[in-house]
Amino acid sequence: MNASCKLNPEFQKAWRAAIGDIASLTGKDDPENIHKLVQQSAGRFLKNVAAITPPAIGTLDSAAKARGEQAVLDDLLKIAIPVTAVGSPRAARAVLATAQDLMDTHASARSGVAGGRVNPRNSKKLFIEQSAFNRVVADLQKRVGWLAAGLNAAAAKLGVRLPAWITRHGEKFGRIEVRATDAGILVRITQNVPYTDDVKDYSRKWDFALQKEIKSLLAQAKHIADKKCRKAQARFR
Repeated sequence: MNASCKLNPEFQKAWRAAIGDIASLTGKDDPENIHKLVQQSAGRFLKNVAAITPPAIGTLDSAAKARGEQAVLDDLLKIAIPVTAVGSPRAARAVLATAQDLMDTHASARSGVAGGRVNPRNSKKLFIEQSAFNRVVADLQKRVGWLAAGLNAAAAKLGVRLPAWITRHGEKFGRIEVRATDAGILVRITQNVPYTDDVKDYSRKWDFALQKEIKSLLAQAKHIADKKCRKAQARFR
């Protein structure tokens, strides 16, 4: 299994071994069955990754979406001061930033910052009319789920359901490849969201997701082995 984040080779080795153990224990080690096992495992791995992809911190629920939306608001308040415009429209335009000004400043303040969050030291605070500020908040909050959207193409291929606030961004930010090689079956998940590399410890999150799936496979193998053992013992009673 490969990904845009390079997975720990030892974990990949352990994953392949666990798949092999299950195939052997079930007596279904033909290519078709192994391919099925691999796809099922890859689907669980993908869900593990999505569940720890910001703003999610372990669970893909409405709280994760709300956390992302709150982060957008918090970041904008670092660089803008919403005000109620007074005086003539001409006077207001002379001193207040526009919605586009705030969008541009937000993009600039995030540039090169780990995690894609706003660094208030990167810009001077803008004064902006409350209604314009609200429009920017709404527009940027619609982007929540972009990072995990890099998994949408793989999720569709593997039959994994992700929340609507992630799938709404489409499949253009990632891809998946599943093919047979001389060494076995290859699964490569690629995430092409532009700021993926800026997310702190994201590669480690993918490793953690694979470790979790390995534990799941080992638990399955143990369950199968225990069941076979009990069945064998029952024959001699």
